[in-house]
Parts: sequence; C-alpha cells; structure tokens
Amino acid sequence: MTWCSGRKYEVTSPEEEVLFHLADSCTWTCLLGGGRRPFHVHALDVQNTPGFNARRPYHIFADKVEVSIDEKVVSLIRKEPAVKPIYSINDADDKPFLRAKGNFTAGVFKVNF
Repeated sequence: MTWCSGRKYEVTSPEEEVLFHLADSCTWTCLLGGGRRPFHVHALDVQNTPGFNARRPYHIFADKVEVSIDEKVVSLIRKEPAVKPIYSINDADDKPFLRAKGNFTAGVFKVNF
C-alpha cells in the first residue's frame, strides 16, 4: 500500500529544456506543512543519473533551499512570488541561472490496496 508519494518538478534551462527531474519526499508533509514545510529532494538528470540534493529545513520564513552536490552546499534556491511552485535556482553569488517549475495541483495522490 502506498500512502506517501511526493510531488514532482522539472528543472529547465532558460530555453525551457528539461535538465533534471525532482521528486519530493512526501505528500503528507506538504499537506500538513504547506508552503513552509521542510523537505528534501533528490534530483535525477534526463538519463536517471543522480544529480544533486535540495534541502529546506523548517524555518518560519522559508524563502530559500540549500542545494548540495556530494554533501557540499553549492547554491541557493529562492521561491518566486507566484501561485504555481516556481523557484529561481541561483549561483554562489545569488544570481539566477535555472528555474524549477511544478504544476499547480490540489494534492492528488494515489493509494494502492
């Protein structure tokens, strides 16, 4: 039985080319914590090779996410002011170089019996 299936996102280049697929850890934390919830996602490139990890610890003002490769923080992600989940992925100087966009959903998930 599957009770927890995470949300999925795509990381695109400025030309909208898909570079990575992200899978969030759990729908339940999204439903319970909303937009300020902590999360940890693992990224796979288009060939399903592990890429990077993204983590947001719980904070009252959750406006950024740490991006790490081999457990070293290399970037920050900041949420753009929009209804859809859209994030600006910034370099070490906090300048945008990628965008991650997800679909707006009402929390649809599958339960298998």
